[in-house]
Amino acid sequence: MVDYDPFSEAILDDPFPVYRALRERSPVHYLPKYDCWALSRFEDIWAAGQDPMSFRSPGPNLLSFELPEGMLPEFSDRASIFAMNPPDHTELRRHLTRHFTPGAVRGLEASAREVVRNALERVLPTGRCDVIGDLAGQLSVRIACMLVGLPVADGDRLVEIVRRFFAREPGVQGMPPSAMHAALELREYLLDAINDRRRS
Repeated sequence: MVDYDPFSEAILDDPFPVYRALRERSPVHYLPKYDCWALSRFEDIWAAGQDPMSFRSPGPNLLSFELPEGMLPEFSDRASIFAMNPPDHTELRRHLTRHFTPGAVRGLEASAREVVRNALERVLPTGRCDVIGDLAGQLSVRIACMLVGLPVADGDRLVEIVRRFFAREPGVQGMPPSAMHAALELREYLLDAINDRRRS
């Protein structure tokens, strides 16, 4: 029997030995704590993704974890695209795919190179570079801003929000309160951007 909790400290530190054990001994693994199933083999995951009628929930849902008081309504009124199923997911994805065609991405090459140069210039005096935090995080957030029409000048603020959103705390399963607050901050930022766009 494989002991698997996706939010345990051991998994957060190094998940790969357990992933290997799941693939070898329990590729379709039930997690009673979260009342969901975990698939560990590529073929099974791909098949499940192609069959939305049989597999309707991408869970475990964010709302299955204990949220800070007063935060539940903020997360319960609208689903993320990552938690959607067809036809809602299909319709929203249809509007997004035009931003990710080869031609659209190719048109961002010069801007992406400029972002990378600026990121490297920032860390050059230190003699050190965190490839994720100092480079990849900077690039991904700023390119996302360009793709959807958000101000690239907000990049530093958004990078910091995203960093807090993905941060985890020892002893806290799932998202800690600081990450929840970052999610709310990002939500408010995007709602303000949407309202500004509608007014213009």
